[in-house]
Amino acid sequence: MIEWPLVGREEALAACDALARDGGFGWISAVAGTGKTYLLRHVAARAAEHVAVRQVTATAGTVAPYAAVRELLGVAAAELLPAQSGNRSFFEAGVANAAGVLMQESLVERAVALAGEPTLVIVDDVHLLDAGSLGWLDVVTTLDPAPFALLVAGRPEVPDGPAGAVARRLIERASAIPLAPLDADAIAALCRARAGTPVGNRLVDALAGTGGLPLVVTAVLEDLADEDLAPADDGVVDVTGAAEQRLSRTVPDAVRSRLESVVGSHAFVAAAAALAGPTFHVHDVGSVLGLPLHEAAAVIERFERAGVVIAESAYRFRHEHYRLAAIELVSEPMRVSLHSAYARLFIDRDDQPLLVADHLVGARATGRDAASWVTRAAQQLAPLDATASLALADRALAMSSEPNRPLTLARIRALGAVGRVQEADALARALLVDATPAEEVVLRRDLAMVAFQQGRAGDTVTEMARAVELAGDDRARARLLAEAAFAHLLAADFATARDVAEHAAAESVRLADLVTQLAAEMVITLVTLYVYDLDASAASAQRIAALGELPEAMEATVYQPWFAASLHHVLLTEFETARQLNAIGRERAASGGFAWMVPAYDALDALRLLEMGDLDDAEASAMAALGWGIDDSFGAAVWCWAFLARIAASRGDWSEVERCLAAGDALVLPGQAQLGWDHLALARARLVDHRGSPEHALAILTETADGFHAFGIASPVQALDVAIVPLAHRIGDVAQRDRALAGLRAAAALTRRPAWAVDLGAAEAFVNGDVDALLASADASAALGRQLRAAETRADAARTADAAGDRIGARELASQARQQLEGCGATGDARALDPLAGRRRGADVPRGLGRLSRSEREVVLLVGEGLTNADIATRLYVSRRTVESHVSAAYRKLGVSNRVELARLAIASA
Repeated sequence: MIEWPLVGREEALAACDALARDGGFGWISAVAGTGKTYLLRHVAARAAEHVAVRQVTATAGTVAPYAAVRELLGVAAAELLPAQSGNRSFFEAGVANAAGVLMQESLVERAVALAGEPTLVIVDDVHLLDAGSLGWLDVVTTLDPAPFALLVAGRPEVPDGPAGAVARRLIERASAIPLAPLDADAIAALCRARAGTPVGNRLVDALAGTGGLPLVVTAVLEDLADEDLAPADDGVVDVTGAAEQRLSRTVPDAVRSRLESVVGSHAFVAAAAALAGPTFHVHDVGSVLGLPLHEAAAVIERFERAGVVIAESAYRFRHEHYRLAAIELVSEPMRVSLHSAYARLFIDRDDQPLLVADHLVGARATGRDAASWVTRAAQQLAPLDATASLALADRALAMSSEPNRPLTLARIRALGAVGRVQEADALARALLVDATPAEEVVLRRDLAMVAFQQGRAGDTVTEMARAVELAGDDRARARLLAEAAFAHLLAADFATARDVAEHAAAESVRLADLVTQLAAEMVITLVTLYVYDLDASAASAQRIAALGELPEAMEATVYQPWFAASLHHVLLTEFETARQLNAIGRERAASGGFAWMVPAYDALDALRLLEMGDLDDAEASAMAALGWGIDDSFGAAVWCWAFLARIAASRGDWSEVERCLAAGDALVLPGQAQLGWDHLALARARLVDHRGSPEHALAILTETADGFHAFGIASPVQALDVAIVPLAHRIGDVAQRDRALAGLRAAAALTRRPAWAVDLGAAEAFVNGDVDALLASADASAALGRQLRAAETRADAARTADAAGDRIGARELASQARQQLEGCGATGDARALDPLAGRRRGADVPRGLGRLSRSEREVVLLVGEGLTNADIATRLYVSRRTVESHVSAAYRKLGVSNRVELARLAIASA
């Protein structure tokens, strides 16, 4: 084989060399045959001298999700499966894209792990990547620091739809590396490489028909025999007349012509190698053709010497054009036969179901055995990619006309996971007709999940109750009881939920079933918290914390008991305990294969930090949670948008309040109780009041409180009543003010906890115009760790003093409140006190790292020590995405654009 020089690519090669050396993200956009693959070979070889290189070529036609990315990172599909297998919980059923989030985050974490050494990652034929792999690229190219230098190459065409939108974002983010067709001088240089001497015009002119595509040019030159070249009159060599005539016919289809001349009578060997996939093994090719190994090896070695295939860890074709041309060497029926032979080969050695399924699909196979293997592949894909799993399940059903109940059950779950819940419901009910009791338990539970996804809480309860009745043993019945309790909780039937959960907890203790006990305790904690039986809620939360430390509690991660326990401690202002529980829940979710739950703990951290009055850090946690792109029906995303709206209101950024409210409103599911309704109302009321409609603002708050009263949920009403009292008092609505005050008095009496007593004291002091009582309430709030509430109450004291004519006292109190509000990040609320505090706008602006929140400073100092975001996340017990949010905020506040500048500032301030 001729070793072709890389010609006409000096600028592109220099750009790629710089990328490998300095890092970054480059994009080569080129038409087929422009030589991008050959360029990438040179780039990889040169880069390997000083950095690690990972390279992959995407391939169409495989059912396996993230195939190219997994090959790139050396990850088998089985490694991405959850640590525990089994049925989904209601939590997971409430996250429509749980499988995709798990897969992508696992692969992103593998990418982050590459940051330990300088690495160049090369992805060729990026246009053939599946949507999930494109999404992975979208995430890793926004990581800071970048875990590796990235060079991708593909066709210039960008498809329509979501994948095209992602591709366009990537192109905008990347540095373009152009790759134009070769000019005449570069073509002449390739001709000299073939002939060993300068060549004449006839050959160069004949190659003009190649369009300057290096793949075609080299295919033509490789196909020239030595006798096709002869000395010309001007002292150079040129093609003979006969060769010139032949070239006029072969140039338009040079790759196929070259392949045919190399393959000769071995078309079946070439086609079998090509149909194996992007890579192939000699013994596999020999096996499907019935050839002895030495015969198959001899043919493949001849292909290799001719430059048609390349030997690496396995063989691959020199270019996808050659592979496709090899497939076309045999008829369609023969291709089907070869796929069938590969399927039998891989079945006999019990290979990966996904690999078998690829060939069974290509073979258009039918029958029970084929359907069985595709079913296995569908089941393997179910926890990783529900859409791909459903597609395979549909294929398996088409392969066999015989009933296949396991496949139908798998298909029901896949339909539910991709949101086609009505189809899942109908299919499950069809199976119920002749189901065995054991099957009916599974189907009833699946129907409960489907009903939950549709917002039919009553049907969820009914189906779970039937599953409990049919349970075959005590342990299964106890587990189903705990899940049935959660179904009653979703239906807002708190009394029944508590009774059923306590029954399940008692049974779990009798059976020594820790997982069921934690599932039941999760429901008990939530329901008792909602109705303000805080002694019971505290006891249950404490049991969760203690039992969750046991090693065997890992399986209980599917029920996320730490979430309920943390929520209890946040509402009781036990913020450090909540932080610890969030860290445990986040770690268990991430390590146990439940990555889709990690953003819920980020959201809980946002709530905790908001209650503490650390608005910058609350924003970072909320943004981190939203960054996962979770599609949940519980309202975690609604919650976070509402937090961000409240934070923006405290900063006086009213356009941002509008944006966040619109984003949260778009995710609200009518008729289904979700997290975040109370916080949306609080933010919307502030916006409406700011616009001059306090009566409308009050209506928003009171109507939302009435809604929670109707559900029998007491806990969210507290913050609403706290906001209602001063607003109603200001506009003279005594009835609503007194009703809210009565609610605060009842809550304080029922809970017997300091936070509720402080809220009541502040509200009564405000109504009574008692400055001293307001200051006492402010100090009490600060002692509880609620710094923003303390600052707001002190601001109320300043305004009350001013209204009473105490100008000097009001000014001093306003200055104190303003400083506290600034410390919380409530800059808009602080500016509103400027006139009362007698302060000029813009005075005492913090400088340097003083502009950052405590957590942002902590992160920036660790950046200065050279830690990656993943390292910092581990050090601080937060998620990687929270660290990314802090770094982005530090960029914005400090006016820097990259990590190096940020590290310099950190080092200078140390």
